[in-house]
Amino acid sequence: MRTFRLVAVGVAAALISTVPPGAAHAGATVGNPGFEDGLTGWTARGTASIEAGGHAGASRLTTSGAAGASQRISALAKGPYTLRTWVRGAGPATVELDCGRSTERVDVPRTGPDWWVQVAVSAWSGSGRCTIRLGSAAGAWAHFDDVTLAAGGTAPVQIKGADISHLTKNEAYGAVYRDRSGRPGDAVRILRSNGVNYARLKVWVNPADGFNSKATVLAMAKRVKAQRMRLLIDFHYSDAWADPGKQIKPAAWASLGFEDLKQALYDHTYDVLAGLRAQGTPADMAQVGNEINGGLLWPDGRWDNWDGMAALLTAGSTAVKAASPSTKVVLHLAEGANNGGHRWWFDNAVSRGVPFDVIGVSHYVYWHGPLGALQYNLFDLSARYGKPIALVETAYGFTLEQDDHETNIFNASLEAAAGYPATPQGQTEALRDMFNVVAAVPNTLGVFYWEPTWTAVTGAGWDPADPSSGTVGKTRPCSTTPAGRCPRSRCSGGSDATFPRAPRRGAAADSGGAGRRGVHIDQHRVRVGPGRVDRKRLHRVRWALRQPPHPLGVRRLPVGDVPDADRARQRVVHGPGLGPVGRWPEGGVPGAEELRRRRAAGERAGQRRLDADLGDHHRLQWTVHGEPLLRRQCG
Repeated sequence: MRTFRLVAVGVAAALISTVPPGAAHAGATVGNPGFEDGLTGWTARGTASIEAGGHAGASRLTTSGAAGASQRISALAKGPYTLRTWVRGAGPATVELDCGRSTERVDVPRTGPDWWVQVAVSAWSGSGRCTIRLGSAAGAWAHFDDVTLAAGGTAPVQIKGADISHLTKNEAYGAVYRDRSGRPGDAVRILRSNGVNYARLKVWVNPADGFNSKATVLAMAKRVKAQRMRLLIDFHYSDAWADPGKQIKPAAWASLGFEDLKQALYDHTYDVLAGLRAQGTPADMAQVGNEINGGLLWPDGRWDNWDGMAALLTAGSTAVKAASPSTKVVLHLAEGANNGGHRWWFDNAVSRGVPFDVIGVSHYVYWHGPLGALQYNLFDLSARYGKPIALVETAYGFTLEQDDHETNIFNASLEAAAGYPATPQGQTEALRDMFNVVAAVPNTLGVFYWEPTWTAVTGAGWDPADPSSGTVGKTRPCSTTPAGRCPRSRCSGGSDATFPRAPRRGAAADSGGAGRRGVHIDQHRVRVGPGRVDRKRLHRVRWALRQPPHPLGVRRLPVGDVPDADRARQRVVHGPGLGPVGRWPEGGVPGAEELRRRRAAGERAGQRRLDADLGDHHRLQWTVHGEPLLRRQCG
């Protein structure tokens, strides 16, 4: 139970406070914005109180249960206004700006008591008056402080993106995607019709299975641009996965000297982007490397050889502009809450004149730390470097259920670390909060969700050299069977898995009651349970994730410094390349000899273990009030 110290007054829920609200404030000035004068100037509702421990000052507004506070601002000129406030909370709470004909609100992110985050919401004032409302719902609590109202609107979130790199392979092995009515359709079109406006595609140099190559990327780019979506190209500069734990050179580049290596990187970058431009599907942004915290093309461009890293990055950036002048160059790091690490990295890049246009960040809240730490880093990066920022990777799980013999990567400990329940609703809140935290930072572009179309399909595994990796067995693609259909023996229940038509409005009972049952299709089976499909609300789409692996392993990375004694415990095996998931480079990255020793000793065992760990690989289904939207038919 929470204990509140009532500095001003607390009243019964649903009653209006007796604290005098004061006169409406003229102009875009909030009276008593930091609650240093108690509730003066505010009208309180429910258990609203002033407590010690504000964001910047000594006091804050605290609401418990169905409670809140409001203030009316008058004598405003016509035009847009933006309300900003610092918040903390657990459970449903909102910040609302009501300007008459235009009322907008933003949800308070689930932060817990330790981190403040800023949220922003804009509305149009035509009447000269706006009312600010801050509050929480029953069963929730929230803190509010440092409220400001300023003329002008916030820039809308430009990017609502998805990394769909694995889609081509999934389709080749029989994946079928369906829209809200259960009709089979193009996954790219389905995503676009539900608001996704940007696609991210990774490029490998010479992948063993041929997927994520130049050819498949060019083909997918046509589908992306046909849906009038923008395109981000993610160069890994490897034949397979590149991430902070490993940056393995492509086999064809392994013996090249440094100058030839730079040229190979330039040529590969130019070739892909020029090909995209030539076919009329130019990239809008291009990443020169993927999660390059520790550099790229090791050892030539590793973190302990910054001059070499800078030369390689400059070669890639130069190639981007030469092939496609309008394409923006992105430099992408993982561990989005690590402000010290980002400063160290970008200070080194800027001091060496590496050209770039956009800062890219990955942040998985269950590994990389709380949203408050992420936003702190984004605010600092925006001010320090003056570049737009995009969150190019994030994800969250919607279930802890075990569907096959492989161990889930997303587990109860990660759920507890993140603070969101592993449910469709919890996943919805996690993604919503991520958008709200990013949107409040000046000069941010938006968010990409990682691999929403990578569902569990037999043969479409994690390892490009092994189709059985991360799946239940090795099979041929469904496209090789008659009419492109999977054999019935590979489908749930021995028959094709289908999606029932939504019932007529009123024909189904509420969830948990009698009546028509809703259907959820799992990885290997069709499960029928209580529920209903309400056509009137089908436009409300939730993202739902299934078992997300990530190159950094299974631990949530700490935000602060990691003691030396802890570093060894935070390293994980990741295939043939073994690397750190601890702090930044001082002592955290193993030396070359150690890296070679681990690689030689652990390559086979490590790869087998990785394949097992990633068996329940990154799966995402779109859900509509708990009902899957993108569904796999076979596998």
